Amino acid sequence: MLIRLRYFVRQAVGSMRQSPWIQLVAVSTIGISLMVLGAFLMVLDNVDALSRAWGQSVRLVAFLKEDVPAPERAALERLVAGWPEVAVVTVRSPEEALAEFKAELGGDAALIEGIGPELMPASLEIGLWPEHRSEATLAALAERLRALPAMDSIDDIAYGQDILERLRGFRDILRLAGLVVTGLVALAVIFIVSNTVRLAMFARREEIEIMHLVGATEGFIRAPFYIEGAAQGVLGAGVATALLYAVWRFLVPDGDAALRLDFGRLPFEFLSFTVAAAIAGGAGLVGVLASHFSVSAFLRNRSGAA
Repeated sequence: MLIRLRYFVRQAVGSMRQSPWIQLVAVSTIGISLMVLGAFLMVLDNVDALSRAWGQSVRLVAFLKEDVPAPERAALERLVAGWPEVAVVTVRSPEEALAEFKAELGGDAALIEGIGPELMPASLEIGLWPEHRSEATLAALAERLRALPAMDSIDDIAYGQDILERLRGFRDILRLAGLVVTGLVALAVIFIVSNTVRLAMFARREEIEIMHLVGATEGFIRAPFYIEGAAQGVLGAGVATALLYAVWRFLVPDGDAALRLDFGRLPFEFLSFTVAAAIAGGAGLVGVLASHFSVSAFLRNRSGAA
């Protein structure tokens, strides 16, 4: 079995060496196509990371009405603090809220110099235990707060749901676009590999004829071309990863950067090893499939001509 595999590999390598320029064009074209797919997957992976990080860092904030007496406020604080998901409850007065707002504005704090604390609502800031920090838990706690009899004391509830919804929508658009790009890239790889393999089979048609005459099976004839198609796909994926990494290093020379959007900080990390390996494996499988189509058509035409 091992001897036969070595023979198949030698045949595939020999076939690729016979047409180096055709192979170079094929692998380069596949690499550029896969680079586009890799870019989509890299952006999607970073958006997912931002969504997870936002869901884990955000706090649930219940804004209280102006006329809530101190005893009611304290009772609500004790009630919420007793929930198993809640790690800490911080009562923030209007004065504290205004001071924090000015601190966030920094040098622009002068813009709100005439604003008094009476315009800022008191609030309960609810922090969760690490194992409960997720978008689903935040939404469930918000609903639990709305169902409390003490809801008359609460004016509004916020946990960044608008930002999370925008992130989810952006992520869904990217996933749909990624599916379309994946389909187009797969078709491009099939077209390129199948035509390259067809040229290789045409160049070796006399050798294939002799193999048939001496009793070689179709599987024996097909195997080197399957390996050739897989090699083209994997090499194309390697080219795509290298090009994408070069672009990433150009945009992120220090390896640590982020795109600042109006809804947060979008990390700009490179593809994970798992995703890069999946691209290479998928390209190799598509290459085998394209070779199968091409070899089947060639052998069928040969049988028809005979």
